[in-house]
Amino acid sequence: MNARSNTHDLRRNFVAAALTAGELSIVYWYQRPIPPAFVDDDLQEGYHLLDLYLPEAEFAGEVSTNIHAPASAIFAALQKVTLDDMPIAKWLGTLRYLPGLLTSKTVPVKTVAAESFWQSLLTEGGNIVLDEEPDRDVVIGAIGKFHNLLDQQVVHLANANDFINFNQPDYQKLAMGFRLIPLADHGGYRLTLTHRTHALSPQARWKFALYWIGIKPGGNLISWLLLRAIKSIAEKATSSVAIQDHHSS
Repeated sequence: MNARSNTHDLRRNFVAAALTAGELSIVYWYQRPIPPAFVDDDLQEGYHLLDLYLPEAEFAGEVSTNIHAPASAIFAALQKVTLDDMPIAKWLGTLRYLPGLLTSKTVPVKTVAAESFWQSLLTEGGNIVLDEEPDRDVVIGAIGKFHNLLDQQVVHLANANDFINFNQPDYQKLAMGFRLIPLADHGGYRLTLTHRTHALSPQARWKFALYWIGIKPGGNLISWLLLRAIKSIAEKATSSVAIQDHHSS
């Protein structure tokens, strides 16, 4: 019995130590500072509009892709891309909003599949354009209780000042930036999507942390699929224009 009891105690202590180490790792990970924006030595350096509106956040992610198309074509593709251009993202979006769909608290994904991604962001997600530099940088933002799957209590924002000045606890601020940096000697651009979420109280941070663990992998995949769809649309449009110009000449 003593040997069995000792084995049980060792197993219990090991599990407790592993859980403690995991919790400490999570605390460190969520409190780490946002890494500085990546700027390749071969790229044109410039500031990021996102830094003006949400310079710090506990939760952040970034994806990028190189696109061989003019800046105007890339931003036109951003305005044009739909969920139908991202079938996997549409499916993941359905899973993300399943609790709300079952309680009729959100618009079914299929009803906005043909709507542009950009339009759905600005109409369904409570996002507003915080700032933009045409064909270079655009930042959108929203405020809500994003940890709540059923009712995110999105705040109505009239302008960027509302976003900056809002400070009620139990809410989170979300900002997303789409930025272009010219590729040196490649005749294209690097499109980067950066998203940051800042909790306005310790309670809001931990509530979102639990939510973040579940959505981060899918969110990163959706971001990557979005950029790939934008790349495809922009490069196809550019290729079509080049072919037409060739035939015209």
